[in-house]
Amino acid sequence: MNTKENGLSDYLKSKIAEKNISMYEVYRRLGGDHQQRGGSLSYKQVQYLIKGKQKNPRHETLKLLSRALGEPYSDLLKAAGYITDHEAEKLKSIPSIDISNTLKTRKIPILNTVQASHFEEVIPHGLDEDTEYIHTASKDPETFAVRVQGDCMEPEFREGDIITISPNSVVNNGDYVIAMRPGDAEATFKQYKKYGDQVVLHPLNPKYDDIIVRSEVNIIGRVISKTKAY
Repeated sequence: MNTKENGLSDYLKSKIAEKNISMYEVYRRLGGDHQQRGGSLSYKQVQYLIKGKQKNPRHETLKLLSRALGEPYSDLLKAAGYITDHEAEKLKSIPSIDISNTLKTRKIPILNTVQASHFEEVIPHGLDEDTEYIHTASKDPETFAVRVQGDCMEPEFREGDIITISPNSVVNNGDYVIAMRPGDAEATFKQYKKYGDQVVLHPLNPKYDDIIVRSEVNIIGRVISKTKAY
């Protein structure tokens, strides 16, 4: 049997034992019962997942199990073999957007790095019918999103991931930011580091060098969440 499936099965069994609940209780928490069907997962699906017979569980299924068990979604992703231990810990420190609950969220545009450089003008006047959107719970009215390009922020951020940017959030040392230096044509996504009066834009991928900012840098916004690409 696949080790990924074994890992998830072992995780689910351990949590069920830890919480002293049954398979049926997991099913009930998902919204189903024997008399009134219609839960998010069938009872057989729940049994197969716990026994390790369900192959390649969908990410939406893992989200449902996360809510039913009261455990972090990142832990289920790790147990299922989709992410590493390190990625799971990092995901816990950066809130993910739950786009399934749109009642408490609003749409924001996904911009490219050129558009992000001038988001104040682009968002009111420069969006077209091809613009993609995601939902956010951010209360910052100027919030927008950017799709990660390239590999300079791997392993935490991979190409295709969508990061949500809050232009009005306070930026602290170590935060991830969209920034722009004078004379640059477009913004860049880096980790903000400050050593005394010196600002460094740090790529997480060690094959790239730090950008030492020798003049004023324009911090366009702070990364407040990410939606991982699968």
